[in-house]
Amino acid sequence: FSGRSEVDLQVEDPAVAQLGPEQRLQICLTMDTAARRPERVLSAASSFSDSTTRGAAVSTNGFSGRWSGTTVSMECDVTIRDEKDRRPEGSSYATTRFLGDLPDPSTIGADALERALARIGSSKGPSGKTRLVVDPRASARLVSALLNGTDARSVQQGRSVWRSEEHTSELQSPCNLVCRL
Repeated sequence: FSGRSEVDLQVEDPAVAQLGPEQRLQICLTMDTAARRPERVLSAASSFSDSTTRGAAVSTNGFSGRWSGTTVSMECDVTIRDEKDRRPEGSSYATTRFLGDLPDPSTIGADALERALARIGSSKGPSGKTRLVVDPRASARLVSALLNGTDARSVQQGRSVWRSEEHTSELQSPCNLVCRL
C-alpha cells in the first residue's frame, strides 16, 4: 500500500462539532412552525440529528488506515384531520454530510404538510394489473425490496419470494424501470 493517495475525501464537516443544543432545537421549531399552519393539523413531529463517525483498520496484508465522516438529518411528520376520522399523514426529510447543504428547515415542514394535505379524501384503489407510478422518494426502497432475496444465498436458504416453481412466471414478466427527474 505504499504510494497510496492521502487525498482528503471531504466527508467530515467541522461545523457539525460546533452545533449546540439550542441550534438543534431551533431547527426543529422552524420545521414545526411551517408544518402547523392549518387548523386541520392534529400533530406534527420534527427532529434533527447529527453524527460523527471515526474509525481505523489494520490488516495483515499491510493495509492501515483511518476515516471519519459526518451526517446531518432533519425530518418532519404531519397528521391531519379528514372526514370520517381518517388521518392522512405526510412526511419530508433531508440528509446530507454537510450542515450547509441542508435546505431551509421551513421547507421541510411545509413539504410534510403539503404531502399530508394532498392525501385528503384519498381511498384505496381497485385491485388489478396496471402500471405503477412511484414517487421518486420511494423508488429506491421499492427496487431494493424487489431485489432483496434474489441472490443465491437467499434462494438456497428459502428466504426468497422466488424460491418455488409457482413463481417462475413472475421472473419472466417484463419490468421496465424509468427514471424521470
